[in-house]
Amino acid sequence: MGSTFDQLIGIIVAGAVLLIYAFIQFKGWQSSSEATMYNMVYSDALELSEIVETDLENTRTEEQTTEAESRGNLVGGSVFECQLTTSGGVTTEFKFPTLSDPDNAYSLSDPDDASVSIVTYELIDTGNTMVLTEGQTTSTIPLYRLDRTINGNYAGGSQGNITHFLVELSQKGSDSFNSNSGSCPTDLDNVRFEFKIATNSLGQSPDGQSSTSQVNISRFGTTVTLANWE
Repeated sequence: MGSTFDQLIGIIVAGAVLLIYAFIQFKGWQSSSEATMYNMVYSDALELSEIVETDLENTRTEEQTTEAESRGNLVGGSVFECQLTTSGGVTTEFKFPTLSDPDNAYSLSDPDDASVSIVTYELIDTGNTMVLTEGQTTSTIPLYRLDRTINGNYAGGSQGNITHFLVELSQKGSDSFNSNSGSCPTDLDNVRFEFKIATNSLGQSPDGQSSTSQVNISRFGTTVTLANWE
């Protein structure tokens, strides 16, 4: 009888150990999967941020854009355009002239021979939403896609997981930034932009254990000084 009881205890203990081991393995897989998902989103966002920054660094002034137009080098437009449109605390569109091919432009003997294009960043409502829980507060946030077009033609952009996009402009001699809709000031000095991206976690596991987080919000942004406008 004692031997049978000892065997039963052994089976129970062995089963408990296996369950604990399986749980540890699952949590490790879950954490690894969430890290992989985040890294993929982070990589895409970082690439998009670098593209926006490069376009801004090569922004053309009205004088330079007019010169490019007179030489037949203003592609996809006929006049200088630099316009910011903001609604509800987010930038819905930002349009400005920039070098079509920066690498080629800087190799020219006459910089005014460089081709100039009109680039537009437009925030597109995907119609989808995401539930965000912070402490005891739960809110539903809309999801957007940030499209980049050059001379009116689609040239890439983000996935439909943008929750916020804001562009702010600063004039020479001022420490303040303005995100109001309107034309870019002639003495534009700095452009600050930021966007936030939402990443879904794995949610609830089969055993009812919550993942480390339901939604991750990552922020990307920087301030670009327009040395070309000095």
